[in-house]
Amino acid sequence: MKSVLISVLLLMNVGSEETINLGYDFATNAVAQLVQNEDGVIWGVTSSSVDALPTIAGVYAVSSTDEGKTWDTTTITTDWWRWGIDIAAVTATTAYAITMNEDTLDLYHCADRQWKIVPAKTTQVDRPLSVHFFNASTGIVIGRHGREIDRKWQMSRTTDGGKTWKPATPMLAEPAKETIRMRNDRAVTSWGLSLWIGTSSGRILRTTDAGLTWTVCQPRLQGPITSLVATSPTRIIATTYVGTPPAVTQFASISRDAGASWSPLQLPAGLPPLVGLRVLDEEVLVTIPSTLSMTPLLRVTPDFGETRRLTNSDVTSVVVLDDDMVVCGTEVTPGRGIVRIEW
Repeated sequence: MKSVLISVLLLMNVGSEETINLGYDFATNAVAQLVQNEDGVIWGVTSSSVDALPTIAGVYAVSSTDEGKTWDTTTITTDWWRWGIDIAAVTATTAYAITMNEDTLDLYHCADRQWKIVPAKTTQVDRPLSVHFFNASTGIVIGRHGREIDRKWQMSRTTDGGKTWKPATPMLAEPAKETIRMRNDRAVTSWGLSLWIGTSSGRILRTTDAGLTWTVCQPRLQGPITSLVATSPTRIIATTYVGTPPAVTQFASISRDAGASWSPLQLPAGLPPLVGLRVLDEEVLVTIPSTLSMTPLLRVTPDFGETRRLTNSDVTSVVVLDDDMVVCGTEVTPGRGIVRIEW
């Protein structure tokens, strides 16, 4: 009966949309990831709207200080054939972003609208894959450094807004083919000074002290972590799926002690592949759309018993503003780039 209910509700759209013109044509770029800092400032990074392909027109950043009504645009790099893979909002004028091509990963810092590469010797991470700021002064960069044969995650931490960086502890060993599932921010969640990051091996990297120390969580799910969401400081939900969409089997696990222990969570049949979740309020979750899994923008109850489609627009990322509104990235074409959805 639940699967029938979900199928009906997916046809129902709720809320009103406002399309924001970024004023640029980025040629095959989409605003692929949006984040919001503690002051409400939103930053986004562009990448290809198709997850498996890079952009051919450089990587750009967008930012807003008025809940997505107006946007500022800056150029991270005009080098072709690159992805924007992660961004961290620090202040209204400063941010960090990571770009990659087939061979290199680079960490960039923005100050006064100018983006510059942060040398690997500064962070001691020469292949950065994830960047996150807990507040304006404290942030972390995660990746690898040194010989590939060592296969350990290097965590580097700053407490002065990025002026200096120091390795955190311990350096966690990783399986041979493990990578961070950070693309478009779909397998990461935070709450206060805690951060959980999903990996392709099914493990979760966890810190509860703003990146000072790290441990590994084992939710015991099949396949890579596809979504993580903290609905409270201690209640964490992780999901995976196997198969090729739309014929997939999903698995979920829940922790009620911030990731220290996990138990299975039953998902209803007919639920689209969950590739990212955001907390809207205590009673609602919002998914992050995906072209690969064919997951639309959905509004979901925490028990996953009811699901509503929020828009028919082709959106690529989402940040939750409050209980009544989300801001979504889209393909950046003339007249488009951001959608604000209110209900």
